[in-house]
Amino acid sequence: MSTRGILAIYGVHEVTLHRMRRTPYGPKPDGDGTRITGVFVSETQKLVHDKTGAETVSTAQVAVPHGTPINLDEEPTVTLPSGRTSRVLSISRGDPGPLPLPAHDVWNIE
Repeated sequence: MSTRGILAIYGVHEVTLHRMRRTPYGPKPDGDGTRITGVFVSETQKLVHDKTGAETVSTAQVAVPHGTPINLDEEPTVTLPSGRTSRVLSISRGDPGPLPLPAHDVWNIE
């Protein structure tokens, strides 16, 4: 199998990142969001640690290009290809192991 074939599974989805702004009525989306293409989404349950270190369940994981700008202090949400919008719990570094995949981060979604 060529490297091109392996990379074909990476980056087949698009998500929308919503940065939140604080208002007197709680966090509200800041505009229409930012579309991010070239990501891979897996809607599976996984035990993760949130930004405070507490264990919680992530119901989706989004592999994004390494260094995609996001700030967990803004309590961002992501709209998945399925149409579901949930907040980002934590970010981890993706480890492709011996596979020739590009560097990526994993956003763990509530």
